[in-house]
Amino acid sequence: MSNNAPGDEQYVPTRLEWLAVKLNSLFQYENPNEGLLLFYNAGTDGKSIDITVIYTPKTNKELMDNEINNAEHIVSIFKNAQGWQWIESNVIRHEQGVEKLTRSD
Repeated sequence: MSNNAPGDEQYVPTRLEWLAVKLNSLFQYENPNEGLLLFYNAGTDGKSIDITVIYTPKTNKELMDNEINNAEHIVSIFKNAQGWQWIESNVIRHEQGVEKLTRSD
């Protein structure tokens, strides 16, 4: 097998990238019918996980707040389990001006 293909190039993720992948694989929240998407990204400051929330004007705000609280709690659990007390979580909210969210893939 040749290692010349671009996809074969070695890459070592940062701890934050690793954590974001793990959190998304286990806890990403996607409910287009409710107009709510929530996912995790490695922050650009080297010490935070960004919790990105995309919602519509019709999103149930109680549901959204509950999912955000759950996401922050999950980050805290992983932070303590790994002993990474330096991790912070940031919530980033984006309101979309549509009635219903749809996936583009």
